[in-house]
Amino acid sequence: MFERRVGLGVGVIIVFFVMYLVIRDRPFQPSLYQLVRIILSFAIGALVATVPGFLGVTLKGPGVAIRAGGGIAAFVLTYFFSPGTITSLQPPAGQLSMDPLRVIDFRTLAGPGKTEEERRASQMAVTFPVVFRNSVDPAKSVSVEATNIEFSFAGEKYSYHWRDFVKMHEENYGKWLGKEDDAAPFALPAGQIIYKEILHVPKTGEIATWGAFIDTVDRIKPKEIEVRFEASSNSGTIKSVCRAQMEARVKEMEDFISTAKTVPGRITTLCEVL
Repeated sequence: MFERRVGLGVGVIIVFFVMYLVIRDRPFQPSLYQLVRIILSFAIGALVATVPGFLGVTLKGPGVAIRAGGGIAAFVLTYFFSPGTITSLQPPAGQLSMDPLRVIDFRTLAGPGKTEEERRASQMAVTFPVVFRNSVDPAKSVSVEATNIEFSFAGEKYSYHWRDFVKMHEENYGKWLGKEDDAAPFALPAGQIIYKEILHVPKTGEIATWGAFIDTVDRIKPKEIEVRFEASSNSGTIKSVCRAQMEARVKEMEDFISTAKTVPGRITTLCEVL
């Protein structure tokens, strides 16, 4: 009698646990499905062992012969003849999206302590604060693989790719960037939001100095610069185009050069999405 009660109790507990896994409204991974299949077969075997009577199973096949009775027979039946994985219950692919771009930061890669000559000769970096979203839930995680920037200015084409994750206004009262980590692919779970400030540098073999950019801005005094941003992921590539608002920044740059007798180390401005 005691053995039957134990078997019945174990079987009922396991069945209720499996029911919880089903109704919790989260998709089964293949590994979890296989584990639940084994546990549930064990529970059915324990329950059948408490029922009076006899159940016998004989299975024969090429190189295989199984003969079992009672609870073990129930285990064999439920394990080997349970339904397969229902593929429609697998989580759908995630979908990468991003909020409209708001701000763009152009700057020299030379730090604040460098001379004007060193700042002018250094490469120009472009930083975008970006809000990424994986709006599908439940879904698989999205892997953000890379981001790139392109813009044309005064007949020159600038192509940039990500290099660092940074904080634009962390160190030295916003005059320089606080580096968080090297830019690298990252996962975006279902229904989650990730904010990244991403610094981009010229692609291999390209030279775009800060001095050349500043001189061109000072010469042609652009009102806007159209910038194309794209992020690639395992769910595809998303793109956005915005216009860096330069008119007010040009006036500020002229005032700075006139007062400080040196070129600024950065230009941070609004970027209006088209």
